[in-house]
Amino acid sequence: MFQQFLMEVNNWFPALSLGIPKAYFYLGLISRAFRDFEGAVEANQKAIHLFRERREWTFCCFALQNLAWVLCKLERPQEAAEALGEVTQIFAGQLPPELAVEQALGNAYVSYLEGNYSPAKLLLHEVLRLPSTKNEIKSMAWCLSGYVAVAEGELLLAEDMANCAIASAEKVFDSRLINDGTDLLRKIRRQKRSPA
Repeated sequence: MFQQFLMEVNNWFPALSLGIPKAYFYLGLISRAFRDFEGAVEANQKAIHLFRERREWTFCCFALQNLAWVLCKLERPQEAAEALGEVTQIFAGQLPPELAVEQALGNAYVSYLEGNYSPAKLLLHEVLRLPSTKNEIKSMAWCLSGYVAVAEGELLLAEDMANCAIASAEKVFDSRLINDGTDLLRKIRRQKRSPA
């Protein structure tokens, strides 16, 4: 319904449409936060289309990176890799710092889903070692590092990483990321209880 409203506003009041792409971008973030991943894909795709039309490349890249993360959540790594590849093409491989960190995080997620744990760990280490990395990104990186550790059978290490993810999320009061860390802890506890 909100998406229909945005399209009608865009048609009736072209001058107001300057904010429409950002509205779709934020709708994608909100949908992702509420775990409506299909809705997030749709909103981000609309935002990307509108940002491209307006040649707003930085915002287009942020929407592409958000789309990639959502596609990873849906376990569609090939499509996620394509979205991340477009980000690299837009900036000819010279990403601004605010995009480079999230690009590394997205590439790590794709590598993890494809079972390539070594490159995923290297990228995640790179994200976590940068002093400029925001706590939100650190939380996501710690959580993803925990999933890699679980995949490699390192449950104690994974538990430490989940706790780091939650601690980073608590610094920015992000319940979505706190829930992600908690989900990881549940997965670890289930694996500890299940026979090998």
